[in-house]
Order: sequence, then structure tokens, then C-alpha cells
Amino acid sequence: MQPERYPITEVVSLRYLVALVVTLAATVVTALSLQLRGDASRPKQELLRRPARASAILQPFAVAGAPKKARRPRSSIASCLRPGPTNTVANCKSDGLPAVEPWVAANTRLVVASAADYNSYNGRPQFGFYWSKDGRRWFDGGPLDIFPHADANAGGDPLIAIDTRGVVYYAGMFFSYTRCDIGGVELLRRDPATGRWSRTELASNGKTVLQDRPGFAVEGRTVVYAWARFDSCEGSQVESRLKVALLSSGPVAGPPRRVLDVPGSVYSQGAAPAGDGRGGFWLAWEEYPDATANVGSIKLVHWAPVEGWSEPKTISPPSFRDLPDPLPGFRLDTSSVPAIAVSKGVPHVVWASADSGPGRIFLWTPKGIETLHDAGGDQLLPAVAADGGDDVIVSFSRAKPRSGRIDRLLWRHGRVQVISSAPSYPRNETFFTGRFIGWNSGSAFFHGRPISVWPDLRRRTQGKTVSAMTALTS
Repeated sequence: MQPERYPITEVVSLRYLVALVVTLAATVVTALSLQLRGDASRPKQELLRRPARASAILQPFAVAGAPKKARRPRSSIASCLRPGPTNTVANCKSDGLPAVEPWVAANTRLVVASAADYNSYNGRPQFGFYWSKDGRRWFDGGPLDIFPHADANAGGDPLIAIDTRGVVYYAGMFFSYTRCDIGGVELLRRDPATGRWSRTELASNGKTVLQDRPGFAVEGRTVVYAWARFDSCEGSQVESRLKVALLSSGPVAGPPRRVLDVPGSVYSQGAAPAGDGRGGFWLAWEEYPDATANVGSIKLVHWAPVEGWSEPKTISPPSFRDLPDPLPGFRLDTSSVPAIAVSKGVPHVVWASADSGPGRIFLWTPKGIETLHDAGGDQLLPAVAADGGDDVIVSFSRAKPRSGRIDRLLWRHGRVQVISSAPSYPRNETFFTGRFIGWNSGSAFFHGRPISVWPDLRRRTQGKTVSAMTALTS
């Protein structure tokens, strides 16, 4: 009997199959080897050295390690009511990963919040978006996935607003930690009819320019969007002049109607605009005498459609001193940039500074300056909102260096109350080794009640990372 012979096609197929299995096995072994040794074959990109006065989120200490993919969420939308009953976390899906630089806004039906959320595809900060129907239980669908993907791409300095029609506006920066030519200052809009987001990049980054630190306000038919334009992607001896774009409000994205240069702005930081109720706006910021000075002053200017710019005026006292960086007893990166609200046509500007030693919150109106609460440890991270009457509310944090605790307080009608249900301990933070919680905090009104958001780290909420904590106050 002749031995059975395989057709030549079957022999080739068998050999091909064996070779394919061997190749796949080698590929898997190689991939595992590269993963275990950190992919040493890929050249490491150096982190950019941003201008010293640029936003904290741009600095290398905000990167916190090699890029990593965040854990897969259990559901597309998570909700939480913790720790409760008076304080609740907005970033419900971010256990173990921080959410810094929070902001809040509200209309009569919805509260919305934003933060630089590290629970992202690459473990870098992206635009976190959270919402609540009652100001207590929050919903989190994960960061908005709207920018091109790359290991070093990120988003920061997030601000949020919502108009009476339900259109949500989201301002911030898109950037790269390793490339100068990525991103710029952005404005997103969410159409309430479709739930879709649109995107407008107002000014782009480049090798010789960095767009930084946006601030914006929505007033009627106009979006007022301000930011600082650094004359270098890296380095410290550069100017940072403020720009203001005026855009049409509503769900449809479009280019600016006008772009304005701010008078008196040369070495500027922290633009804070607010509509005046008459088609114009007020703009507050901190101005420095040169690119490396560590003591500046708070400036205020007004713009009207017909008259144009007023003469900029210094509203901080001659004794003004920036908050120390870092804050005594902590490793926190700090800032004295102002916040602003307009109540019944009157501008109210707040800032934190160390004029007499400890950090204090100051409130300026055309009637003068007052210290809101001259007691306790250093005060920082002020937020201000008009109360619907003739006054404003101000929320702020108070740090105690000996114990390492930070509490959140609310000032209203001359009275101060603690609104954090438990202290925050940022020295225990592990993701940034206690150095970074962001410069933003926010306040708004929801059904006539103050709602505040601030960066918070307590033992039983988000592990050892910063969360966007909220309080709806009576």
C-alpha cells in the first residue's frame, strides 16, 4: 500500500500556519518585554519648560508620571451622592484619579460643573463634565472626548456656563506637554436639542506663542472670552498680553465677531471678565511690572460697544503682596489671580493676597476694599457670584499649616460659615505629591441657594486624590 500523500496546497497551508503561530508568539513576547521595561525602544519626549507665570496645569508637576490608560468605567454614566448629606462629589467616576480646577454654573433646571479630569484615555487631564438636577446627586459620563488622541495631549483651565435656554458653554485650553504646536484656547457648546458638542479654537499655539489661562462670561447674546497670549512656548523672559474675543451666544459655533487688545496689559495673568448687563463687560486681572516679578497688582477695566475701553485702574492697595508659593506648611502651587461678578451693574472683584502676613480674601467695589474674614490661617481660592439682589456671595478655602487641614467657607451679607462637612488634607495627596490642586474654584446660585465647588481631598471620598467637591447651602 502506497503511503498517503498530502496535496501540495495542504502542505503549504500547514507550513504557513506553523509560521504564523511562531510569528504571533514572537510578537506577543516582544510586546510583553517592551511593556515590562517601559518600551525603552521608544524615544522619550522631554516635557516643555513653560513660562513661569503660565497656568499650573501646563507645568511639568501637573503631568504626574508616565502616560497610562485610565481604568475602564463600569457604566457609560455614573451617579453618586457621596459623601453626603451636605457635601457631594461631582466627578463620580474618578476614584483614584484626580479632578482639579473645578467650576460650576446653573440655570433654573440644571447645575453643571467642570474640572480637569485625569480619568481619561491617556491619564492626562481632559475636560470633565458633570451635571445635577438637584445640586446634590451628580452624574458623570467621563471627560469629553473631543480632542485628537496622543500620549501627551491634555486639556486644562476648564470653565463652564449655562444659559436660560440650556445651552452649555465650556472654555479651556487644549495643549501638549511635549509639543508647542498643539492646541490653543477653546470654546465648546452643547446643543440641548441634540446633546452634541461643537468646538471653536479661538487662537492656536505655536513654536513662538502660547495661549493660556482663559476666562469667560455669557451675557445675553454675547460670549466674552479672555485669555493671555505668551510670546513664547517656553522660557520666562516673555510678555503675556491679554486678548478678548466677542462671540455670539447660542448653540451654533462660529468665529469671533471681534478680537480686542486689552489696554495696560503687558505682563498679565488670570483674566476674569463679567458682563455689565448693557452689552459691555468688566475685566479684572493681575498685572506684573516685568516677566519675573513675584509681586503684581490687580487691575480693572471696562469696555462698552460705543465708548470702547475705559482707562485701566489699579484696584489693589499699595500693600498688595501675592500669596507665597508654595503656601506655608504645604507644597501647594498658589496664585492671587482675581475673580469677578457684577451685581445690579456694580462690579465686585475678589482676590487672595498676603498684604499683612497671612493670606486673606479681599473684596473690591467702587465704594472701597474690605477684608472678608480676618481670622484663622491662610485663605486662598476665592470664588464670587451675584446673589440676584444687590450683593454677592464669596466662597474660599482656609488653610491651617500646623494641622495640614483646609476647610471651605462661605461669606454672605457679612457672615462667614464653614460649608465643608469635613476637612481636606492636601499634604496626603499622592498623585502630585501634594503640590497641585489647581487655581480654580467656583460659585453660582441654584433656585436662590448658593452652590460652591472646590478642590478637596478627604480620607473617605476619592482615596488619596483630589476631587471636585460641592456644597448646596441654605
